[in-house]
Amino acid sequence: MRKIIVWMFSAAFCLTLSPSPIWAQGDLGKAPSIYWRVGAGIDVTAASSSNPTGRLMGDLAVQIPVHFGCATEPCDNYLTKHWFDGYLRVDSISQPGAISGLSNASSYLTSVTSLAPEQAVYSLESQIGYDFDLLPESKTIHTRPYLSVQAGAITPLSANQSNPTVYELTSAIESAYPAPKGSGGETAYEESCPNGQASGPNQQLSYGQTECYVAFLPQDRDRFYRYYQAGFRLKHFAYDSEAKEQHYPSVFEVEVGQNDYVTGGSLRGPVAHFGGATYLPPIHGVYLFGSMDVGFQGARTHDAVLLTVPSSPVSIAAPNVAVLSSPQPNRDRWRLGISFDIAEFLKDKKGNGQ
Repeated sequence: MRKIIVWMFSAAFCLTLSPSPIWAQGDLGKAPSIYWRVGAGIDVTAASSSNPTGRLMGDLAVQIPVHFGCATEPCDNYLTKHWFDGYLRVDSISQPGAISGLSNASSYLTSVTSLAPEQAVYSLESQIGYDFDLLPESKTIHTRPYLSVQAGAITPLSANQSNPTVYELTSAIESAYPAPKGSGGETAYEESCPNGQASGPNQQLSYGQTECYVAFLPQDRDRFYRYYQAGFRLKHFAYDSEAKEQHYPSVFEVEVGQNDYVTGGSLRGPVAHFGGATYLPPIHGVYLFGSMDVGFQGARTHDAVLLTVPSSPVSIAAPNVAVLSSPQPNRDRWRLGISFDIAEFLKDKKGNGQ
């Protein structure tokens, strides 16, 4: 998957740098005082060892050039040395474990178009940052490298939003996910499935005529998951002939920092971040985006546990369902998606006098 993401962004970056009627490589024309983008689309996201899920997403990105004197007059905004940026994203988040699989692109589309209104918000991610241009001012250099520093916060699904899957309870699950004793001196397994019996470790436990089940709820938390990172960014500026001004720049970044969400809920150990977003020149207003957060620690392997979803729905509130608290996982994550820039559409209308 990492190789696929790297190849896709390499291809997208080559498209970005290629001449086209929309992305002219000559005079960049008018530079906006604030570069902004409002996107709405679909992305596919997952953590390591989890099935990818396709969800709706929306984001707002701004980049603000700040002038402290220019070598050339009048000042060209895209040539300024100092940039402040902000990012806000409403999206899905990757969850570990057995997520109901989606086998093809049409299944992804079905999953996002059939969402109920109360299921529309999955996570909120915000970020602020500062970039410093490493090149001298030059109107002939449209692709520019920057030193970059960012910090942000992620709020994942809360327990009452998670809508957890109920699985058939087996002795293999009991061994892999031990449950602490409650106030009554019994574990959740013992309370929901007393003296459960099965013919094998992967066979469903039952007592009498009652079958036993299990569900996992994310642990509650009192803070957003925070992260910070620093490294290099590459921005490509281009002229939009329809909006009569410059596009929001394509951005590619490689950074290192720490991330609560990736490393089990606390800042521990370095995390590498790779990401970017770029317009697809042949299709006006559409852009491809993706990211990957990878911990520097070596991978640890565990024996896989078979999780079987019952053939008929089971309520998590049923007395024969053991509910276990699931901590924030220590896992890498990735995201890949496509989106339509609403701001680009509005700018085009303004540029055409509509």
